[in-house]
Amino acid sequence: MHRHETSITLNDLIYAVIPNLNSAEKLVFSTLDSLIEEATTPLDILKRTEQRQAFGLEVHRIRINLEHLLNSYRPEVDAILRSEGEHQGPVVEADHHEADAIRSAIDIYQHVCAFQRGERPHPHLNAKSSWQTFIAQTVTAWHQHCLYNVAIGLSGLPV
Repeated sequence: MHRHETSITLNDLIYAVIPNLNSAEKLVFSTLDSLIEEATTPLDILKRTEQRQAFGLEVHRIRINLEHLLNSYRPEVDAILRSEGEHQGPVVEADHHEADAIRSAIDIYQHVCAFQRGERPHPHLNAKSSWQTFIAQTVTAWHQHCLYNVAIGLSGLPV
């Protein structure tokens, strides 16, 4: 299987990428849940619920691929965990799906950080909020990416 260089150490994956994804996931889910609660029409509720489900599917896809990658480095992962992060471990060599999962996890976190730094408008949970637009565009892009991956996987074509 062709491996893709990711320029990230196993330590960074375990102690930065995965915890950052967890934090970003909580914030996005919390925001979408608030938007669902404050929605005033059934169509808005349906739209936000679908966005939440699409985001959940994307995070699930990322986690499955990261788990597969970590399993292939099990002895090194154990050594890093035993050293409590002192050991850096190797630079990860991931297959296409694993490398895409790493990039996606980092992208999700960077989008959330950009929002928190004020590079994206702060959320105003009203009907015309730019945060809603940001979430809608970001989740829609992730949803389309996820559907594309499913379509490619079902077609049997290499990704």
